[in-house]
Amino acid sequence: MPDSTSTTWNPGEPVFDQSTGEPYVDAEGALVEVAPGLLVQAPDGRTLDGDDVANAAWLRANVYEGECQRQRTVGVPYLQQGLGQMDDARAVDIVAAEVVERTPGVGGVVDVRSRGIDPLTRVLHFDAALLRQGGDEQPFAGVVGP
Repeated sequence: MPDSTSTTWNPGEPVFDQSTGEPYVDAEGALVEVAPGLLVQAPDGRTLDGDDVANAAWLRANVYEGECQRQRTVGVPYLQQGLGQMDDARAVDIVAAEVVERTPGVGGVVDVRSRGIDPLTRVLHFDAALLRQGGDEQPFAGVVGP
C-alpha cells in the first residue's frame, strides 16, 4: 500500500473554498490545485484545507448528486435517501458511504457524529475522521444541504 502522503490521490482537482464551495483562485488569478498536506492561506486570513484527499472528500460530501457540473455522478442523493427522511443517523451514514466509495485516497470514515439536521433548512452538520489509504487520520467536518 502506498504511503498516504507520497501519493497525490486526486491530481488536477482544484482546492475548494469550504466556506463558499467555489474553486479557490489565488491573488495572481491562478486556480490552486490539491497536493498532499497542502494548507492554503487566503488573503482574508483563513486557512483552506487543500489536502488532496480531504479536499476531494469535502467536495463529495457537500454537494448533491448532479450539482457538480463537471461530473454529475459526484455527490450524495440526499433528498431521496438522506435528508428527505429527516433522520440524521441515516443521513450521516449515507454521506460517509459516499465519501468512502467515491473518493480516491480515502480508506474509511470513522468517528462519524451528527450535530443534527435543521428541520427548516434540512442542512446536516456532522464531524468525522478520514482514514487516508496508507494510514493517516485527519479530522473532517461537513455542512450538507441547500
